[in-house]
Order: sequence, then C-alpha cells, then structure tokens
Amino acid sequence: MCGFVGIHRLDGAPVDARLLRELADVLTHRGPDGAGVWTEDSVGFAHRRLAIIDPNGSPQPLSSADGTAHVAFNGEILNYRQLRSALDYPFSTDGDTEVLLAVHRERGRGGVEELRGQFAYALHDSTTATTWLVRDRMGIIPLYYAATPDFVAFASEAKALLPLLPGGARVDLDALDAYLAQRAVPAPHTLFEGIRKLPPGHTAQIGPRGISEVR
Repeated sequence: MCGFVGIHRLDGAPVDARLLRELADVLTHRGPDGAGVWTEDSVGFAHRRLAIIDPNGSPQPLSSADGTAHVAFNGEILNYRQLRSALDYPFSTDGDTEVLLAVHRERGRGGVEELRGQFAYALHDSTTATTWLVRDRMGIIPLYYAATPDFVAFASEAKALLPLLPGGARVDLDALDAYLAQRAVPAPHTLFEGIRKLPPGHTAQIGPRGISEVR
C-alpha cells in the first residue's frame, strides 16, 4: 500500500510543492518508507511509499527516461516482468512502476489494457500537457478527485483533498441518503460534497479545461 496526491492547475499558476508535501503527509500511514515530490509548471505529484518491489530503487514520483512522462503509482502490476521483457526501453530500476511508464510511452493510454494487478495511478504527459487518472478493473485500489474552476486535485484517500475544498468539508446529502439506505456509497459519489471517486476500470483525462473525459 502506498499513497499519492496530485494537483493539475487550470489557471496557469504553478503548483506549490510545500502544499503537496503537506497533503501527502496526511497519507504517511500508507507509505512510511519514503516520500517524494515532483512539479512541472502547473502540475505536481507527491508520493508516500511502502517499499515492496525493488525496495532500494523505484523512487516516486518517477519520470520516464526521456523526461516527458511522470507517474505517481499505488498498487502492484503482477505481470510486470513479462511486460518488461517485451519492451525496448532503457530501464534503470527493477520495479513495476518504471514498466508502467514504459508501457505508456510505447503504447499510450491503451497500454493499461495489458496491465494485470491492482493499481491506481496518475500519469502526466508533458508532450500533451495531459494528466491521466487510472483505476484497476475491480476497483481494489482507491482514487479520489475534486474538480474546481482553478484546479483538479486527486489522492489515494479523500481526507487528503479536504483542505483544498472551497468552503471546507461538507456532507453530500444525496450520498448520505444512499449510505443510510444501502450501507454503501456507489461510485462516483462520496460522502463529501465536491469529492468524487473514479469508478473501477475507468480512466479520466485532465487537460487545460479540466476533466474532459471519464471512460
């Protein structure tokens, strides 16, 4: 188990690395073994790592060899060794995170179809100024997001997003009604107004105008 947070600003303002660290510290219990921050103009990720695969390598957030793709990843790609053997890529780690990056660089978003495992990740492509949010087919690993006119923020737990909500945390009454009736809140809703969860087996595209596609 790891945890990450990220912000993709829509107003052109730079992302505050210190703010990212503070938000990621809320997730320290998910990743006590390491912490990292990456920012580029109006996009940034912060990560808390629980080191299991390649414990002495694969620091996160991790960038591709050409510096154009950047990822914050939580989970495990079970077939990463098989995928790695078929990729022409200058690997510098022994982990599954870099394989995920290599798959994206070679095959684009469609490469997620080849991943087997449990995962949620945010990947920013500097060449297109696009950030992708991705969640595994069964929804084993959580991924939450909050969209405002100025930014889209995302995290492994909803509580890491609460400080960013305009007006603070408020209960989503429709979601509360569902919870009281069914003892569960169906995706994409959460108990917090303004916070949504990416449904299982879905990707979300974040561009200059915010979330333009969830499929």
